[in-house]
Amino acid sequence: MRRSSLKAFLAAMVLVAGCCAQPAFSGRPPDNLISGTVSAVSGTQIVVNGQSYSVKANSPALRALQGVQVGTAVDVVLNGPPQAAATQVIAINVHAASR
Repeated sequence: MRRSSLKAFLAAMVLVAGCCAQPAFSGRPPDNLISGTVSAVSGTQIVVNGQSYSVKANSPALRALQGVQVGTAVDVVLNGPPQAAATQVIAINVHAASR
């Protein structure tokens, strides 16, 4: 009898610990997310906060770029570190207040 009670107790503890645990990075934005104001849009390039980024071909970001105008507040998601030359925009989220 004691063995089954111990197993039930351990199973309950694992369940509680799994449900209540928060990821360590949950309060920190990812390094590849840039928020700011669009200062230029040209072809497959977007300039956010004065920094130019290439938009990846055939991506949702390229389709979203068609509706982005100068002065729009956006979040852009990059597929690499912002300072790397090969990094491209893979997603663009227009802030609701800018629509």
